Amino acid sequence: MQGSRIGENGQPLSRGAIGPHNFPEIQQHGQETAAASFYNVPPPSYNNESYKNFQQHNQRKQTNDGLMFEAGLSGVENNLDNGRINEIKTNLQTDRQIRMAFVRKVYFLLTLQLLCTIIFIVWFMFHEPVKEYVQNNTWLLLISWIMTFISLILLFWKRKAYPLNLFLLFIFTIFISYGIGAVVSMYNARVVLQSFIITFGVFLALQIFTLQSKFDFSSWGPFLYAGLWIIIFASIIGWLFPYDRGYHIVISVIAAFLFSAYIIYDTYMIFKRMSPEVDLYLDILNLFVVILAIFGGAGET
Repeated sequence: MQGSRIGENGQPLSRGAIGPHNFPEIQQHGQETAAASFYNVPPPSYNNESYKNFQQHNQRKQTNDGLMFEAGLSGVENNLDNGRINEIKTNLQTDRQIRMAFVRKVYFLLTLQLLCTIIFIVWFMFHEPVKEYVQNNTWLLLISWIMTFISLILLFWKRKAYPLNLFLLFIFTIFISYGIGAVVSMYNARVVLQSFIITFGVFLALQIFTLQSKFDFSSWGPFLYAGLWIIIFASIIGWLFPYDRGYHIVISVIAAFLFSAYIIYDTYMIFKRMSPEVDLYLDILNLFVVILAIFGGAGET
């Protein structure tokens, strides 16, 4: 009969009853065809060579990102060519060389200044005629401090005028070394040696701490400046009005902590901001004087 088909039970099947479910072999073939059409692209291979290429790509990208971040180029696109990367490396290396040359110059001048001051101290302490002359003519001490402040002001004013700045630095070092030597000559040699060793040890420890620290010490400036003026006014009050030895020791201890913090701050500024080198020299001298005052009992002299 046309348009019909005999089923399994011998009865004819209508057109609407005929479908894939009546023919299991056709149904299975259709499923295989659909699966083959869906997965028509083979999966990517994950061999060792592809994984190595992927790792190399990530390493190159991280290198470019690190160079841009260090050079302050975070807003630049990541597709840097080799020429641009080499240019950034050259600029960074040049900046480090300039900074290290400045640091070497600072510590070289600092060493010369400290040697000059030590020579004055030793000369005034152990040469009796000079020691007696300095102690009997205190007006020279006053003049030395006045000239110290004048030369310091001129030095900051002409700090970029080479070679005038070096001449002013020399004049400043001579006057302040005379003042420090005259003051130290009034103390016992044993106390002076103890103060020198303590100052040197504190300075060395603070240098190591500052250089290995990741903290930004530039924010200390305003607080240290305010603390310095507090110490200055407290010292003036103690000089104008009678005070006991305990008051002087308290002021000296606070000043020792203040100038220790100044050593940290100025060391950081020298290495990071290339600030003037005379600051660190003043920090060391002030720390030495206040330690000398603490151990020498300067409140009674």
